[in-house]
Amino acid sequence: MVQLGTGNLQTARWTSTNDNGEWAFANVSPGTYTVSASKDGYVSMGFGQRKPFGPAMPINVTGTGARDDLNIILPAGGVITGRITDDAGEPTGGALVQAQRLTFVDGHRALSPAASSSLPFTNGGLTDDRGEYRIYGLPAGTYYVSATDGHIVAGQSDDRARYATSYYPGTPSVSEARSIQVVPGESASATFGLSLTTVTDVSGQVVNAAGEPVPASLRLEVVAAGHALEVGSRLSAAADRSGFFVIKGVPGGEYFLQARGIGPNPEFAAVRVTVAGQDLRDLLITTKPGGSAAGRLLSDGPSADLEPGAFIVVAVPVGPGAMAVRLGASTAARPNPGGVFTISGIAGRHLFRLLNAPPGWALKSVTIAGADVIDLGYEFGGGQTVPVEVMVSRQMATISGVVIDGARRPVPEASVVAFSPDETKWGPRTRYIATTSINADGSFQLAGLPPGDYVCVAVSPLEAGDETDPARLTRWKSTGVRLSVRDGDSRVTLTITP
Repeated sequence: MVQLGTGNLQTARWTSTNDNGEWAFANVSPGTYTVSASKDGYVSMGFGQRKPFGPAMPINVTGTGARDDLNIILPAGGVITGRITDDAGEPTGGALVQAQRLTFVDGHRALSPAASSSLPFTNGGLTDDRGEYRIYGLPAGTYYVSATDGHIVAGQSDDRARYATSYYPGTPSVSEARSIQVVPGESASATFGLSLTTVTDVSGQVVNAAGEPVPASLRLEVVAAGHALEVGSRLSAAADRSGFFVIKGVPGGEYFLQARGIGPNPEFAAVRVTVAGQDLRDLLITTKPGGSAAGRLLSDGPSADLEPGAFIVVAVPVGPGAMAVRLGASTAARPNPGGVFTISGIAGRHLFRLLNAPPGWALKSVTIAGADVIDLGYEFGGGQTVPVEVMVSRQMATISGVVIDGARRPVPEASVVAFSPDETKWGPRTRYIATTSINADGSFQLAGLPPGDYVCVAVSPLEAGDETDPARLTRWKSTGVRLSVRDGDSRVTLTITP
């Protein structure tokens, strides 16, 4: 099957190939598209996609002429098979099994479902009555296999022992999971049992800053204590009008309990709790007002060059104690023609960043109370409205070059990472780490970097988030090419041999 993507599922189109693998879309309106192909047993790929999990190349359609060169090669997929059992060694039917990849997200390692296993009901991710499963069409690479008991019964369970999400070779701990190597066209095996774990209740009351009970939404988020956690590993509940809440079925561990008030002026709270086999009762969670940013977008050059409406400013929470009191668009704003914007309902430390800045523009500074907090962030709360100046520039540094192999041939399959050698600048959402794919002729360009010292490396393959992993950055420091860039530099050309 071949799909013509538009970024909107409602307008996407698909077609089947003929016996020769040929396909065509007729009457395509002008616009930007992607083309992807999939077939059972093979790895889904898009036109111009150089590696699995990478982006497809955008295709511009002008309304004149035809494109007949959009060929796509699908590599053979790998397979993971196995059997899931209960604590007595009996087969477990209906268990949800997923192949997951280890990535580095916002400062911690995280497991997330592989693209090919994100639709388990169609690719064999559920075990049958013999406890057996088969996950196919996986790109070559390293995976971790998880299994979750799929039996859902209405109502609340009184059982204090439940089957936890378990990982091969049979552990409820992500940090103890063992990886499996998948090879194209071959099968790997992962047979293991679900682990029983003791679960408890976490309950209490939510009150606002005035001591009044308030309804609220709450969630428990696993603390990443130096090891991987699973994306989405959280439990949630709601506090009633009297502020009382109960979160049931909580496994032992360290959590952040986060609360958002419900109402026109919601407040916020975040506390760390330890669950250790016994119920946590009578917790008193006191919320506090969030804050707002009254912002203005400025340019360090001629104001006539700036179109504020082309930018989107985002307040990014930093650390588990920061969050948006209101969900949705309150953490992002598009400035009006005068450059004015407001972001409200945020609490804790936040960084300000640009979302998909117009070409040639980059964030230069974020000023609050006369200080540039672009890399430090600012602690919001107390109901205060804080003036913020966000300055953008066309004069940021650019690093460009070419990647070649030992025979001085271009290497288009690699990616380039540029990063500061200063480890204090390696945090989440940093401006001092940038990455880009390489063009077909081996050339690359990284624009919008702050001035300073950098290390450049060519890496293949590079998974999303790898460029922020401190362990990798430390290794690359000793092998990369070092250079200095200054504000306003035109180009620094490099030749990098991966």
